[in-house]
Amino acid sequence: MKTTSIDWSAAGEAWKAVEAQLGPICLAQTSANFARNQRLMDELVEVTAASDAHPALFNLLDCLADWVQAYEASHAPIDNAHPAEVLKHLMDANGLRQSDLKVELGGQSVVSAILGRKRSINAGQAARLAKRFGVSAAIFIASANAVSQRPDGGFEVFEEDSTTPTVLAFSRWEEFADSGYH
Repeated sequence: MKTTSIDWSAAGEAWKAVEAQLGPICLAQTSANFARNQRLMDELVEVTAASDAHPALFNLLDCLADWVQAYEASHAPIDNAHPAEVLKHLMDANGLRQSDLKVELGGQSVVSAILGRKRSINAGQAARLAKRFGVSAAIFIASANAVSQRPDGGFEVFEEDSTTPTVLAFSRWEEFADSGYH
């Protein structure tokens, strides 16, 4: 058996010190743990926004976010939302007006048409919105095809026609945007 050079005793003491500061850190398997993890995550988002935040806090934030997301996915799955609904939600959450998105979308009238579902978000606009909000561009593309982002950063399109479903894989957003499958 291969041995490791990890000092598990020291790791245990370090973990004990972390939990003395934050309370027990564990998966959000109960609503109480979920609420606690969500509160810790929200606080960490504020703390890590500071330029002097300790780099290890980003790893803790990633773990808490994964745990919160896993709990939400298993306890309160969210149906796919129309891109206009997603955009409206992100605007509200960030205190933005239609005119604040002129760089990403091309002007207040374009934003109004998108929110009114009279106009779709194109691939270029989706890429700019994704960059602004730190989300996947796929959430801004309305499509009869299902679009999902793979863990490796690529995209898959599940194309369903009258004969057989097909999965098309794209390694980069630009490939997907240029493909016409949106």
